[in-house]
Amino acid sequence: QRDRKAWGELLPGPQIQYLDDLQDSDGIKKLANRLAPLAARPDDTLVFYVSGHGVSENGKAYLLCSDFLRSDDPREADSGRYELGELLSQVRDSRAKLKLVVLDVAYVAVDPRLGMAVNEFPHLLHEEVRKIEDPKLWVLTANEPLETSHVCYGQRRSLFSYWVTEGLRGAADEAGDKSGTVELHELFRFVHD
Repeated sequence: QRDRKAWGELLPGPQIQYLDDLQDSDGIKKLANRLAPLAARPDDTLVFYVSGHGVSENGKAYLLCSDFLRSDDPREADSGRYELGELLSQVRDSRAKLKLVVLDVAYVAVDPRLGMAVNEFPHLLHEEVRKIEDPKLWVLTANEPLETSHVCYGQRRSLFSYWVTEGLRGAADEAGDKSGTVELHELFRFVHD
């Protein structure tokens, strides 16, 4: 809730949209329909923040949906999961001049129940972004391989989300060229540092 509030304070009114109805495996299939009107003009900028769990299995990266249940039944193998490549493809189809996907999804480092001795999500993310081949699509994520996300318990927020929102609020520009505009490279450097 606190991460959501901080994102909502960045821009007033309808410029921030919450896509809560996309949290389950049926809802996420509507992503393209929901994104199209959000950045419909070619001069729009789309910032798409995803908070959840990113996992890997058999060389594929997935986002876990709210209805995910691990099953040994092969007919239910993909239930509650959404392929990262599909999410990036749907964002790519937006007409926005700049598409920034912010992935705060590194909370599961290992999970033997999923057959995941090491979460390869960050490595697979790099591969998926390269496959998209869209110079307008950028992805900012909280971690590299073998790293996990952290929570700032005092603020009850994701540490990554905190620094991204502070950077977008202007702190990244103050640490950069102080032009009055937060450039993508300034945001990356600010959050990274």
